[in-house]
Amino acid sequence: MARKKFKECLNNTGELGELLLYCFLEGHLNAPKILTKMEMKTSNSLYVNGSDGVHLLNNGDGTYKLIFGESKLYKKLSDALNAAFNSINDFINENNPNGKNKTGINYEKDLISSNIENCEISDEDKDVLELLIYPTKNEKKIRIDDAFSIFIGYETDISNETRSCTSNNFSDEVKKKILLDLDKYENKIYEKIKDNNLLGHTFFVYIIPFTDIDITRRKILKDILT
Repeated sequence: MARKKFKECLNNTGELGELLLYCFLEGHLNAPKILTKMEMKTSNSLYVNGSDGVHLLNNGDGTYKLIFGESKLYKKLSDALNAAFNSINDFINENNPNGKNKTGINYEKDLISSNIENCEISDEDKDVLELLIYPTKNEKKIRIDDAFSIFIGYETDISNETRSCTSNNFSDEVKKKILLDLDKYENKIYEKIKDNNLLGHTFFVYIIPFTDIDITRRKILKDILT
């Protein structure tokens, strides 16, 4: 059913990122979705601002994280990171670049309130969400912290490895190149968090390299939809 919700998928570079981030949060982090924009897009402007989706993570110790997602696919990793943190900054400060009023983290929580009955989560997690919406009911003092997830897709050039490596060591060399790429940006992610006054928040960051990112994105989406 989710694939039917894609809006102009082959012309929208963001849809694949939203889908992959959804998969990571549900499959890897075991954080069920509360709200996904893929399900709510019914026009070119409805709900396109703000986060790409919201998930709830049970930490297992009586505390929870409400995770707001942001996905970006760019050719350059640095451009993707800049765009992701600019979006998060706007989201936190409720700043809509398009000039519309309804945007930001508090508006997103209002969306959760109006869509809570449609959430495919356990009754226990629904009770937790109600505590978020109606704090006066929180007699157990359950802690719910805001957190952020970021999916980054970027383009990597493996032409040198393709030309110079044998089939036996090709995958090792490509892996080595990707790890070097990521090592360069580890500190930059921390700097972005610090520069945007987000220290103290938890971040879940997923980064995937693509070759020929525009072609690959279209191919993956086409495969999903056929």
